[in-house]
Amino acid sequence: PGLCVWEKQIGKRRIKSSLFVPIGTDARVIILEGAKGMEFRWAMQPVLGAREASSLLCRTEGRLFIAENPESYLENICFRAAVSLPSAIKCDFAPAAMEISGIADSVSVFVCGCCSSEELLSLCEPDNAFAALAASTQRWDAILSGFQVRSGNGAFDRYMNRWALYQTIACRLE
Repeated sequence: PGLCVWEKQIGKRRIKSSLFVPIGTDARVIILEGAKGMEFRWAMQPVLGAREASSLLCRTEGRLFIAENPESYLENICFRAAVSLPSAIKCDFAPAAMEISGIADSVSVFVCGCCSSEELLSLCEPDNAFAALAASTQRWDAILSGFQVRSGNGAFDRYMNRWALYQTIACRLE
């Protein structure tokens, strides 16, 4: 709960991607492990609340990639993205799209969202990203441990005690 993990074997390397949303932060964090020296490409097409993204304005500010849509019905919304490897990044702006590419480190962190620049850049630091991941996991464990079903059917109990409860809280109540 609160975390998606993808693992893939590429040659002799085991690549792991962990994606989560930190507690109380309007951002998504992706931690990529085991891909040191490999090329990556991260492409996004933010729309930011308009019928079309043709009015999307993109720019960079230091390590931040920023997109705003002055025609958005969501006032003052600003999308930001950053990675933990600023010197290895190339950014190409196409109309209404952002593409970031570079060479991964042993741990690379990708963060995007509508939180403040300071929060976003802080989450790009691997130690901070791992700490936020641990806090998120602990939070979901604490929430979900407060409810237990014991039906005698192990599969049903696991579904009700974790997955169904998580889906209800995360998708309907949070």
